[in-house]
Amino acid sequence: MPILPDFGEGFRLALAWTVFGIFAALASRYIFYLYTEKLLDGGEALAAFLAVAAYAAQIVSRWDSVWGPLLLVVAVVAVPLAYLAHRRTVQRAMQRMMREDALGWERTARKDPRNAAAHYFLGELYLQAGAYQAALQAFERAVALSPQDGAHRAGLEKARRRHEQKHRMAYCPRCGERLEVGASICPSCIRRAVEREEMRVEPQPLPRWVSFALAGTLVVAGVGSLCGIVPGWLGAGLSIATLAATGAYVHRRAGGANAP
Repeated sequence: MPILPDFGEGFRLALAWTVFGIFAALASRYIFYLYTEKLLDGGEALAAFLAVAAYAAQIVSRWDSVWGPLLLVVAVVAVPLAYLAHRRTVQRAMQRMMREDALGWERTARKDPRNAAAHYFLGELYLQAGAYQAALQAFERAVALSPQDGAHRAGLEKARRRHEQKHRMAYCPRCGERLEVGASICPSCIRRAVEREEMRVEPQPLPRWVSFALAGTLVVAGVGSLCGIVPGWLGAGLSIATLAATGAYVHRRAGGANAP
């Protein structure tokens, strides 16, 4: 009598490996993004890739025991966390870029108060950041200096419409000045930073050797577990703990401090 294939078991395996592939692809994509944005250097990116590969090897090698599926479940939980971290990193990077641009135009406007272009571009930045009141003031100054410029007048009208629509105000947690709800940068903090000639204090980066130590721990745990030197439960525990530590390391290196 022919043996019928177990379609249920095949479906479960296909689903598990599909989820496994999604985890590996998203983790690799996130690391590659951090590398292309120069938030991680080549050595750190390579160590992060190695850590993900060692973790994946643990899943494959331990699939017949309880530890392989457990490691996969942990990876599935890590996928949405990695996605949220990715979005947060992008938002912080954009905020840093906007803040640096605003600092530059604010300095230019202070050195040359009659520079209409500086006030116009400062207004555009504040408008994009959601600080509509400051954008309105900057555009008004640009129009007063260059009333014949159509772009300046258009920016002023756009800022007026946005300012009229946005009534909710709050307070900046750093300087305490009034600020539109949802604004990504604070004009008052920008002005004070220019007055003090201070840039945003960067957080102290973690040593590069930490990334290689984390990747090495995953490799040692995987090889030791496969060779029978390390018990399966210990190898899985080390892999989960090291993967979490790797994620914290990448987030610390990539995230930076909150921009005002």
